[in-house]
Amino acid sequence: MEKVTHEEAIGLGGPTFHFPVEQGKVREFARTLFAFRPEYFEERHPPMFPTQTVVAGYSWGYMLEDPGDTALARVDIDPMMSLDAEQEFIFPDGPPRAGENLLSRTWVDDIWEKRGRRGGRLTFYRTRSDYTRQDGGIAVVNFATSVVPEGVPETPFPEFERREVPFMREGESRNQLMAIRPATWEDLLARKTPDPVTMPPLTLTEVVAYQIVSGSFGAGHHDEHAARADGFPTWFSVGMFHAGLLATYAVNWLGPSNVRRLKFRFTDMIWPGDELTYDGAVAGTREEEGRRMADIDLSCTRRDGSPVTLGWATFAAPR
Repeated sequence: MEKVTHEEAIGLGGPTFHFPVEQGKVREFARTLFAFRPEYFEERHPPMFPTQTVVAGYSWGYMLEDPGDTALARVDIDPMMSLDAEQEFIFPDGPPRAGENLLSRTWVDDIWEKRGRRGGRLTFYRTRSDYTRQDGGIAVVNFATSVVPEGVPETPFPEFERREVPFMREGESRNQLMAIRPATWEDLLARKTPDPVTMPPLTLTEVVAYQIVSGSFGAGHHDEHAARADGFPTWFSVGMFHAGLLATYAVNWLGPSNVRRLKFRFTDMIWPGDELTYDGAVAGTREEEGRRMADIDLSCTRRDGSPVTLGWATFAAPR
C-alpha cells in the first residue's frame, strides 16, 4: 500500500467496530491493575476500568502500529520503534458499564515533529477514537499519542547481577494501593491527599499479566533477546501498565464511577526492578453545571524522585 505524507495522513482512519463492555474484562483489568474494589468485583454491571479501551487497538480495533488492511496502513510509521508518549481518556457522563455495546472508529488526529531533550528528532502520531452508545451519544473519547525517535533512546538502566533480578512468587500480594481511602468533598477543599504508595520492585510477571489482559504483545516487553535485537539492554515495561496503576490510585481515592478525564504522559522507560512510587495531589476544585468537580495531578516516580509517568485527572466529587 502506497504511503502518504504526514499532511495527507490527517483524517485517515479505520472502519467502525463494536466494543462490548464485558463484566469479565472489567474484572481482568481491575485484578491486573490491583484495583480490588467491590464495584469491579461484586456489581453485575460494574463501571468500565478507565483505561480499558486500550484493548481495542490490539484485539478488534485498529491502530497505527497494527493497522490491518485499512487506510491507516498508508501512514509511514516504524512500528518497531514506536513508543507510547501520551494517552487521554474522556468520559462525558462517567465510564460506561458492563453490558453496554459501544461503536467506535479510530483516525489520525495529528502528526508533528520536535527535537528531543537528549537531541535527535522525535515524530509524534496522535489518533482519536470516539466510542458512542446506541443513541449516538459519546461515551468515551480516547486520544493515543505514539512517538518514534530517530534511534534507540538513551535511558538510565539499573545495574544489577542477573541473580538479583526480582521476581514475584506464587500467591504474593500486590494490594498496596488499597491502602488509599475514599475522599470527601471537604477533604478535597482542604487539599487533603492520600499518602504516596511505593510498590515492590517491578517483576516480569506483572508486566506479562498486563500484556495478556490488554492484548499488547510487543516482544520487547517480555523477551530479553527481542529487546536486545532492537538495541535495548533488556526487556522494559509497558507504559500503560503504570498509567493503569495511577488510575487505580485515583479511583481508590475518588471513586470508579466519578472519573471524567484521565491523561497520562510517559517521560521515561521503566526497567525490571524499578521501585516506583505512585502519588497524587489536588490541583483545584470547582463547580461545573451544578456538579462539584476536582482536578488531580498524578505522578509515578523512581526512588530518586525522577518521574517516569505523569498524569492529570478530573473527577466528579464524591457525593
